[in-house]
Amino acid sequence: MANWNQAMEKREILWAGFDVGGTNIKAGLVNSSGEIVAWRSIATGRDKEPRAVFARLRRLSDEMLAAGQVPSGQLAGIGVGLPGTIRQQDMLLRRAPNLGWRDLDLAPHLQQLGVMPVYVDNDAHVAALGEAVSGAAQGYASFLLITVGTGLGSAFIYRGEVYRGAGGLGIELGHTCVAADGPRCTCGNRGCLEVFASASALVDWYREQLAAGGEIPSPGRPRPGAADIFMAAGQGDHLAQEAVNRLISYLALGLANAAVLLGPEAVVVGGGVGQAGDILFRPLQEQLDERLARMGYSPVPVLPAKLGNRAGVVGAAWGAARTNL
Repeated sequence: MANWNQAMEKREILWAGFDVGGTNIKAGLVNSSGEIVAWRSIATGRDKEPRAVFARLRRLSDEMLAAGQVPSGQLAGIGVGLPGTIRQQDMLLRRAPNLGWRDLDLAPHLQQLGVMPVYVDNDAHVAALGEAVSGAAQGYASFLLITVGTGLGSAFIYRGEVYRGAGGLGIELGHTCVAADGPRCTCGNRGCLEVFASASALVDWYREQLAAGGEIPSPGRPRPGAADIFMAAGQGDHLAQEAVNRLISYLALGLANAAVLLGPEAVVVGGGVGQAGDILFRPLQEQLDERLARMGYSPVPVLPAKLGNRAGVVGAAWGAARTNL
């Protein structure tokens, strides 16, 4: 993170970036070099009504500005990443299952933030922009980013821009079908990649196996999260290893499908699961290479997101900065 005092002394123009997830809201002030000079993170909270969520964003913005004594006019704009499909031409959010939002007109809620311009986009899109600006995807003209967390988000950057398709919604790799008769997804369809290869899917499957008697946790042991399962797998826990291998197998399947259709130069993996390290990336790269080689395709490098959970904040702020150009 860049030094806040130096940013203030230089009186740099700043942009606020927000990354709203189903579990947490991350916020930061970002300078023109793509560096975060102030940072906040809070729980999204149980009340996920749009007005309540945007009120939290406004409060976070005010707190960061007050803490840094930012002069009037130094904040040039605000960018927001949301976990849903957004039609930018009319600011209509079509669906955000992890927030429970559908067919929501964002314009009146964006006005709550108080600063114009306000840029809003899908959370994976802004994460991809962040990785393109100052992360793992620097130097790539086209790449696929997936965020593996509560859900499974995705974005395709083509020639430096987010590919949005004819409908303006971009790509949703997490909602491509990998098992026609699979479990019901939050989107309403069955067998989506997200129900097999997200952090939530990993945890749900592991807990189901425990409940079915696969293994009994120690008395008083907290309910495991995705990071706990990866750690247990690395320590030799057989059930955890099975859960991780299952997730990797489905991820490799989904990425192979995407690589054949889109032809990216690289794949960048972000979100909480993207921080798992070699236990994820080594077998994922091997399985993806094997699938592509069978069809005569060249290997596609799979890279960990460099910015971690800050990519969305940087990308959202950068999107706001570009609206000024």
